Order: sequence, then structure tokens, then C-alpha cells
Amino acid sequence: MPHALPERYQVLDTLPRGRRGPVFHARDEITGREVLLRAPEPQDDLGCRELRTAIARARRVTHPGLVEILASDPGERPWMVTPFLPHTASDRRELGWERVRDWMVGVLRTLGDLHARGLWHGDVRAANLREDGSGSCWLSEPWSPAVPPAADQLGAGSLLWELVTGSRPGIGTLPQFPVPEDLGRVLGVLVHPDPLGRFASCADAARALASLEGALGEEPLLLPEADVLSDPRARRPAPAPLPRSPLASRARPSSVPDERLWNELLRVEDEGEPRVVCLLGDPHSLRAAIDALEEAVVADGLAEVTRVWWGDVPGDGDGAIGALVRDLPADVQVRGNWFARVRASSGVAPDRATVEGDAIARWIEGQRPGVGDLALDEVLRRVRAAAWRGRSVLVLDRVDRCHSPEEGWELAAAFLDGTLSSPVTIPALVVLGVSSSALGRPSVVSHLDALTKAGAERIAVTAPVEPDAVTVADDTLEELEGPPPSKRERDALHLAALLGDEVPVRMLAAWAGPAWAWMEATSTWSVRHNRARFEPGERRRLLDQAGERQDHRYLHRRLAIALRAAGRPLDAAHHAAVAGDVDLVAELCCDAASRAHATDRGERLAEAARLGSELLAGPGAPPAIAATLDLWVGTDLARRRDPEASAVLARARTRGSPALAVRSAIRAAEISEASAADALLGDAASAARASEDLALEQEAMLARARAFLDRGALAEADHWYGKVLARATQRADLVGAAHALLGQISLARRSGRFSEALELVDEVTDALRGSHDPLSELACRVARAHILLQLGRFEAASELIGPGRCRAVEIGAPRLGAMLELLAAQLSAEQGRSQEALTALERIEAEAEDDIDIGAEAAITRALQLLAAGDLDAAYDAERQAATRLERAPGHHLWGRYRLAVAVLLALRGDHTQTWQWLWSAQEQAVALGADLQVAWCLERLVSVATERRWGNVLRLAGQLGVEQLDRLGQEERARALRDQVAAARG
Repeated sequence: MPHALPERYQVLDTLPRGRRGPVFHARDEITGREVLLRAPEPQDDLGCRELRTAIARARRVTHPGLVEILASDPGERPWMVTPFLPHTASDRRELGWERVRDWMVGVLRTLGDLHARGLWHGDVRAANLREDGSGSCWLSEPWSPAVPPAADQLGAGSLLWELVTGSRPGIGTLPQFPVPEDLGRVLGVLVHPDPLGRFASCADAARALASLEGALGEEPLLLPEADVLSDPRARRPAPAPLPRSPLASRARPSSVPDERLWNELLRVEDEGEPRVVCLLGDPHSLRAAIDALEEAVVADGLAEVTRVWWGDVPGDGDGAIGALVRDLPADVQVRGNWFARVRASSGVAPDRATVEGDAIARWIEGQRPGVGDLALDEVLRRVRAAAWRGRSVLVLDRVDRCHSPEEGWELAAAFLDGTLSSPVTIPALVVLGVSSSALGRPSVVSHLDALTKAGAERIAVTAPVEPDAVTVADDTLEELEGPPPSKRERDALHLAALLGDEVPVRMLAAWAGPAWAWMEATSTWSVRHNRARFEPGERRRLLDQAGERQDHRYLHRRLAIALRAAGRPLDAAHHAAVAGDVDLVAELCCDAASRAHATDRGERLAEAARLGSELLAGPGAPPAIAATLDLWVGTDLARRRDPEASAVLARARTRGSPALAVRSAIRAAEISEASAADALLGDAASAARASEDLALEQEAMLARARAFLDRGALAEADHWYGKVLARATQRADLVGAAHALLGQISLARRSGRFSEALELVDEVTDALRGSHDPLSELACRVARAHILLQLGRFEAASELIGPGRCRAVEIGAPRLGAMLELLAAQLSAEQGRSQEALTALERIEAEAEDDIDIGAEAAITRALQLLAAGDLDAAYDAERQAATRLERAPGHHLWGRYRLAVAVLLALRGDHTQTWQWLWSAQEQAVALGADLQVAWCLERLVSVATERRWGNVLRLAGQLGVEQLDRLGQEERARALRDQVAAARG
């Protein structure tokens, strides 16, 4: 019996060891149900940690298409119970077409629902499609937050291909197995090499597949045995390739010197210290690296290389792997995770195969029989136990061939971020080798950024070369119309040419700085291979054919894809428009607008909306595209409170999908009077319910809660935020719960319940830990800093504001950054640094031209600073600036604070009647005033002026409101002093 498990589970059998420790087949003695138990040994720290992570991920969301977690305990000795599902999709040899179709439609719908909640699976394959023998199936394994939805669709398409044809697809291929035309078309879209060529969503893919009634008739599909599906050498012949792209097929021997990359590899600094070389990859591309090491031992004194960690991908290159090990110098100690059969077949001397290698080999064989994936978790265990010190070279090659895309990066992160048991220094040179299909993955992009920020002095990128494609790209660039491309555009197209049609290249186009001063795309193995392949006559013929097919539209589309991958969607949209690709233009503009709206980048939103309208003007734009653009144009107009916004949003609401109708109604409600806003939000809620989209319904409920909060209807806002939180908790929706809690934080701050607000901030921060939601995490930091500022805990607030501003720049959140800038200015004002505060506030006002919240609050804060300094004329001008902004938002909560500021100005000028009127109008919005230090200062100042001038009515009302404010802020001494001052004046 495994440790610490409830007695209700009777172990029936011990199964092959799983990734997270021992696995048991057991029976639940209460229900009689057969279950699967996972329970790592207590001393297995890595297994326990990974199982806790898996439990936490599984609790985030439940879905009928995912394997259910029946019971779990993430405590000190974690365990997890799931249904016993002994079969996988690859275990079945005879499957009717309807069974295959139903399975895959269910898989695609499950993936679509996960994507709608911001989650991706990341490992869709036959081994993770579990069934119980009755025909029902479920997806197993935790999902990854760092794999794009298009990768899940590709995985599902590959699985369908495998179930239908018995073979696995190659990128850019068609099945040799005869399939009906309709099914072949769906398969081709699912595994399209360009993510833009796949279905817009997994839900769309599910609908397309479900429509194929009787595509293969009723005959069962005769699939190969399971071991054939897992052994690449036992599969059917490779499918016939599709024609290659014109640019990629212009092949000539490379003019790039083979020695450049490897000579640079040897020029690491600090030659007197030990080098550590970490090699991960397949044997073909690693051969050149091994050659470089051999040369280094002689030429550069690298005899001090004492360890070579080598993670291979077994397959057809087993003999080459053994040859590489044999060829290493005798004084280089080799430790690796290769299979025992690799050692036996390659003739490696027994003393070169270490204990670590044998242990890992046994672990792999027990974990994934016949699968050549990297056992990165076991490698990590060994790496952390090693004493790696000194300057080093880190070589990561073909990380996309790991068990999951993130595993290869985990080793790099462990090497760089100090998680090793002993201190290490940043590598002098990082050599990264990836296949073209991996270049666009978010994990690759984020880790390249991390390597740069960690201080890597040089980063080299290697990739398979299409020889002399750079020269061809230069020739074709000269033919482009319009202004000459920038260096980054030229570099992006160079890599696009090198890597063929699977562009997404963010390398040279996206980064600059010393770490990227030297980058080269070359591979000695590829050069040798292509030299042997193409004779001079063949090269000439290929060039002529490519020239005949080349045209400007193709080049512009190619450049558009490269620029999109480089993170420049609006520049890409211009080229897509020249190429005549309407769908791509719309997708690029809408993608740019959506990102800008999510990160509160108003100027980017305006640019995307304007560009989309210009490029797609006219009757030729499809209705769905036109409606989507109307939404973003209307959103931009609403942000600037333009009167035309309502008409544009109404057009989007009537012409678009249910999601567009809901979001258009929400945007329109934000700029409408209370009654009209309620009607629009009601329409949005009805449309969301009719769509049966839970995420859309939650969005409508959050919009209603925000509307009540902005009006000062705190009880109603509390009710709606509570409903959202309850639903999100029931669905285990972490993101939805976080948004509801952030709303309740604003509610508590507005009500002056600062202790409760701080507790909510802690709750949200804990919930978001590990969720990869940097915007919400930064929003929590902003909320905490604001609360601490209001409570007078200035030092604690300052400790949050400074790092928060840096974090806002890092993640691209300008609005949250502006809020932190405003808090920093208010902090300066509270600490008596008046001139510093005024300078910062003027800058914030200028930069927040279209942002009513930040611009108006900055103007009011500046007016109050000027009033405190006695500069009434400048204060009047600042108040007029605030009024100009607030006039575009009649129900804005800042109106109350603005009226108080005007009342103070009028009081200082001696106008009793006007002071009373403005104070009374502010008092009518007392709920919207909330609890705020600026409001308290205004009321204290009004009491002082009223005492001097003997204005009894102003004294009574300002004193009453001021004491209430200070009590809510916890300023007991100031409240007592103000109460005494009012009593003395009235006496």
C-alpha cells in the first residue's frame, strides 16, 4: 500500500512507474470503482512537486472531456486518484469511422472550451486519449499555459491523421492512404504548416469534422499495432510532400563560411576557468558542435572541459550517437541519458557509460517504452546535484524535440536562474539550435528574452540552411515597391528564406542590443548535405523555375508573416494589403486592436482601428470582418468619448456574432446615461445567455458590476461581483475569480474598508501565483500601493511603486504604469516634495490625453497642489483641464472630488455663496467620493477657511464630511483635531 493514502483504496496491482512516481491500479472499496493512484515516494522531491503542480492545474478547470480528478491531496505527501482507463487510442486496431469522428469531435470541442478559458493542453497525442472500452474517451495529462492554441489544433490534426491513415503526418504533406476529398481537406487544414492556414479555432474544426457524415463508410479502419504507431521505423512510407515554396526551393551551396559559428563558439572569455558544455539535441546537428569541441581541446586549451551533458533523441541516428561519444577525447567525461540499446549497438566502451546514464536509461524504458523523448526531469535531478561552476558555454539544440516544448527550456532556466544546488555564472555564449517549427513558440520567445536579460554576452542561433537563400532574399527585396525595407525587415526576411514557409521568426527582427550583436544561421551538416544534393545544372533549373513563379504579392505576404511573427502586426497589415489577402489584413488589425485594448494602449488601439478601416474600406470586406472592425473602431471612439461611437457600435451589434453583440453593447454602455446603459447591459446579458458561452456571460456580468461601481451604487456592485465570484469558483475558473476579486478590491477601497481590501489583495495575489497572468498580478500591486498610500504608510507604498513601474514597462502595460506614475506623484505631494509632484503630474496629463480616469485625476491632484501653494490662477487652469476631460463622462466618480476642489478655490477667493453650492453638490455624491486623502484635505481646508470667515453652514457640512472621511481612513488623531476645531468654532 502506498504511503498516506486513505484506507478506502485497495491496491490491486503496481503499474509501470509514471512520470510523477509510482502508479497503482486500485479499487475504491466504498464505491467499488476501479481507479488509478499516483503517489510519489516521500523522498522524491521532484515527483512530489510535479504532482502538486498537476493537482493545482487540474483544480483550475473541470470539463467532461478531461480525465476527472476523483480525489487528491497536495499536502506534504501528495497523492491523486483518477478513473482507471486502461486503453489509449493507439491500443485499438479496428475503429469505425463514426467512432473516430465522434472521438475527435469531442477532443476538438474540449480543446475549444479550454482555449476559451485561456488554457491550452499542449500535448495532444494518442497516448493521452484514454478510453474505458465502451467507446467513451477523455483527454489526459495537465495542460500547458505557454503553448499557443494553434499547436493544440496541429496535435489534434496529427492524431486524426494517425487514426485514419495509420501514419503520422509530415509538415506540408498529404496522406498516401486513400481518403475522401472532404476528409482530406479537413486533414490538410488541421495540419497546415502555417498557423494562419488552420481553422480559426478548435470549435470551428469540430464543426467541420462533425459535418462529414459517412466520409469513410461503415467499414472499420484497420490500424497498425500500437508498437508500430510508436516506432518511427515501422510506420508506412512517408507521405508525398507538397510542392515547396518558390523562395525556399532556390537552393545553392551556402556562401556562409562553415567555420564562423564554431570559431565564435571557442572565443569565450575567462580562459583560465573551467568550461561546462551542455549539449541537448539530435546527432545530426550536434556533430558540428562535437567537432568544435575536438578542435577546441587542441586549438584553444579547452582540455578543462570536464563534463558534457548530452541528451539525445534516439532514432535512426543511434549509430551516429555512438560515434560521437567514441570520438570525444579520453579526458572528457561523458554523462548522458541514452538508451541501453544505443550503447550496445554503437560499441561505446563500458567505462564511458556512466552510472547516471544507466539509471536514466532504466527510467526512460519504464516510463515511455519505445519513445525517444528526453527525460528532462531526471536530467534536472542530476544537474542540480552536480557542482557546476565557472564561465561556461550552454548549447541547447533541437529543444522542440523534447517531451514538451517547455521541458528543454526548463533545463536552460535551471542552468541560468540559480536553481542549481551550487552557484553558477551566466554563460559567455549561448548557442541555440531549433527547428523552424519551434521558432514561433511563446516559450522560445520568452526564454530568449530571459537569456538576454540574464546577461548572456552573445546569443547564436543555428537552424537548417536552405543554401544561399539569403542572397535570393536580397535579390527579391530589391523588387519590392514602396520605401526600402529596414534592416530588421531585411533580417526577418533573411531568416524567413532560410527556414522555408514555416516562418514564424522573431529573432533578428524583434531584438537589439549587445547580446544580439552576433547571430548567424548556419549548420555544417546542412551545408554538406545540400552540396551533395544539388549539382550545378540542377541549381540553375531550380532558380529558373522559382523566378517564373515569383511575384510581388507572394513576397509581400511572406514579409507580412515575418513581421507578424516579429511582433509588428500593423506593419504586417500594410504588406498583407498589398498582397491582397483580406482575411490576413483583418486578422492582423483585429489582433493588434485586441492586444492594445487588453493592455490599455490607447494610441495603438486607435492606430489599429484606423488602419483596418482604411485597408478594408469598401463593399468587398466580408460582413464578419467589417463587424469586427466596427467593434474596435467603436471602442476607440468610445474611449475618446466621440459622439459617433454609439452609431458605430450599434452597427457592430446588429451585424456581428453573439460575442460581438455582447462586447459592442458593453462598450456602448460605458458612454451612455444610466438608463440607456442599463438597457444595453441587459441586452448584453441576454445575448450572452443565448450564446451558452459561460465566459461571455461572465464578461457581461463584470461589465454590469463595473457600471454600478462607477455610479457609486456600491450595494448593487457588490451583488454582481459576488455572483461572478461564485460562478467562477464553481467552475474552478481562476481568471474569472481574480477579475471578480479585483472588482471587490475597488469596491472596498471606495467604501473605505481598507483592511478588507488588503485581505482581498492577498487572496488574489495567492490565487494568481503561477497563473502566468502578469497584468492581474500588476493590478494587485497597484491596488495595494493605493491602499497603503491612503492609510499613510508611505514607505511601504514606495517599495511597491518603484518596482511596479519597471514591471509595467517589462510586460507592456502602459495604463497600469501610468497609474503607478500617478501614485508616485501623489506620494511626492504627501511627503512635501511639491515641485517634483507638479512636474510629474504635468507630464502624466500630457501623456494621458485620451484617458479620462488618469488625466482627470492628475489634473485634480495638480490643482490641489497649486491650491496648497496659494497659486489660485494656476489652480483654476488645472481645474478647467479636469472639467474638460470629465465633461465627456457625465457620471464619472471623479466629479465629486472635482467639485470639492472647486469649492476650495472659491472659498480661498472669498465667495461664500458659490462655495456652499459647490460643497453641497459634492456632498450629494458623497458615496462616489469614497475614502481618499485628497478629499479629506479639501474638507479640512474648507473647515479652516469657514472658521476664519465665520461661514457656519460651510463649517458644519465640511466638518461632518471631513470627520467621516478621516475616520474611514483610520486617521484618528486628525479626525479628533478636526472635530475639536469645528466644536470650538461653533462655540
